[in-house]
Parts: sequence; structure tokens; C-alpha cells
Amino acid sequence: MISILTVFPPRFLVLMIAMAVLTGCAGAEIVGANETNVWIKNSALNIGDTAELAQKHCSIYGKTAELESDLSIAEGANSITVYTCK
Repeated sequence: MISILTVFPPRFLVLMIAMAVLTGCAGAEIVGANETNVWIKNSALNIGDTAELAQKHCSIYGKTAELESDLSIAEGANSITVYTCK
């Protein structure tokens, strides 16, 4: 039987795990949207711009995104940012 450590060096495994964690937590995503509002989920390690994402959605309707509120969920690890399309 071949050990995983003989196939992949420990440093490589640590790097792969770190990349998987960062990839899963790195972005902002729209979790709900309609003509009047956009709800965007942010992770604690968010590198995306929620205002830009909201504006892209609102521009579909010829509107401008305006920040309405931030809601903290999961003990502050994530948040939902709410934008109004005006």
C-alpha cells in the first residue's frame, strides 16, 4: 500500500488545503435579487467588491445600486449586504 505522503510531499498537501479553504471563502455572491433589491453574501476573507456586483445587477433594470444595510450571520464570519436598486 502506498502512503499519500510518498505520493504528495507534506508541503504540497498543506498548500492544497490552504488553497481550497481560500477558494471557498474568497468571493462575494448574489444570494437573492429582484428588480428592487440585491442580497450579497460576503465571507470573512472577501476579496470581491459587493458594490460593483450589486451595480451590475441593478444596471440590468437601468437602475443604480445603493447600500441599504449589512446583516451579520454565523457569528460574524459571513455577512449579507443588501442593496436597493433605485
